[in-house]
Amino acid sequence: MHDALQKELATYEKRTPKSAAAHKRALERIPLGVASNYRHYEPYPIFVKDGKG
Repeated sequence: MHDALQKELATYEKRTPKSAAAHKRALERIPLGVASNYRHYEPYPIFVKDGKG
């Protein structure tokens, strides 16, 4: 299980570098980098710029 989790985590980090950068900037202003603690998870939450539909 540990190996599978590490693989998924590496994939997540590879696919979401802009979310990592946004979270790093948010940490400078907001505790945990999010507006409420239930939105925080490791290594960082996904930040969404916009959406359609």
